[in-house]
Amino acid sequence: MCIKGVSQIRHCTRGLRDVRINVPSAVVRGDDATLQCYYDLEGEQLYAVKWYLGTTEFYRYTPKEIPPIKQFPSQSGLTVREPDSNATSVLLEHVPRSISGRYSCEVSADAPSFYTAIQSAYLQVVDLPPKDPYISINKTRYHHGEMLRATCTSEHSNPAVNLTWYVNGLPAESKYVHNSREKSADGQYHTSHSVLKMKITKQSFVKHRLKIRCVARMYDIYYKSHEKSVESERKRHHHYFVTTTEPPVQWELVETLGANPEVRFVFNSSVGICFSSIVYIVMVLALFR
Repeated sequence: MCIKGVSQIRHCTRGLRDVRINVPSAVVRGDDATLQCYYDLEGEQLYAVKWYLGTTEFYRYTPKEIPPIKQFPSQSGLTVREPDSNATSVLLEHVPRSISGRYSCEVSADAPSFYTAIQSAYLQVVDLPPKDPYISINKTRYHHGEMLRATCTSEHSNPAVNLTWYVNGLPAESKYVHNSREKSADGQYHTSHSVLKMKITKQSFVKHRLKIRCVARMYDIYYKSHEKSVESERKRHHHYFVTTTEPPVQWELVETLGANPEVRFVFNSSVGICFSSIVYIVMVLALFR
């Protein structure tokens, strides 16, 4: 900001401002993580940039010192890759779960102002589920009025994933959903369960089919889903057939002059005899008896 005095001499005041950081909200264990810190010195010289995990300093960049980068021992297992780090960026390599926490970047301008500003953000080191979520369902055909019960499971993650149900593409109402979580025996991992329980109505089906989908999410680095379909139980037309171990037969009525009609049986290769045809044969035989 510049102020013009009575003597028309311009006096300009400059200082550090607009400090902002970019810290990933979540990183998969074993991956690298980049922390970034941006600032505007408004013409002043940089004195130092310091990074903290919690209240413990682990990295410092001082441009007037040789070498400019200095690391401080960390009991959390945090390791900085110096060739890829500088005044605005710090690369943490092969991150362990123990370095989850709040990271802060402190920027200081050089003399004479020594203005200082600090910004912070939280980073979580995570373990993703080893396999996609899966749906278990009691059956795949339903009559109107029956209860549908489906369970979605996502195993062995840290932290637990969030599970969400969709029915025919729309989020399921919360009153139909019950969520639960459990820890592994060693307390290191979580398994998430979500039960969808709803009454089937005629409106539940679209073209005689109802689609349910379970989505598993973790921060902005994990998104997996599983989908299943159930069908409306429709009325069926049943055909009854009589089968026999003997070769099946077909009948035909032959009328001869001056004699009683006779029924002739002829073998064919069909699989069975239709029940209605059997009834008809009996009726014809009774008629000409």
